[in-house]
Amino acid sequence: MRAVEVTGRIDEKGQLILDKPIEIRPISSVRIIILFSETTDELEPEDDRVKNSNI
Repeated sequence: MRAVEVTGRIDEKGQLILDKPIEIRPISSVRIIILFSETTDELEPEDDRVKNSNI
C-alpha cells in the first residue's frame, strides 16, 4: 500500500476538495483518512509539495 499526503478542505456540501491534483496510476478506489484541527485555525501545510511515502 502507498500513502500520499496532500492538503485540502471540506466544502459546505461535505465534499473533499484537494489543493492539488494527485496522479495515481492505475486509476483505482482509495481510502481516505482526514486529519483536522479541533480549533478554528486553518492547517498550515509544511510546504507546497505533495509528499509521497511507501507504507
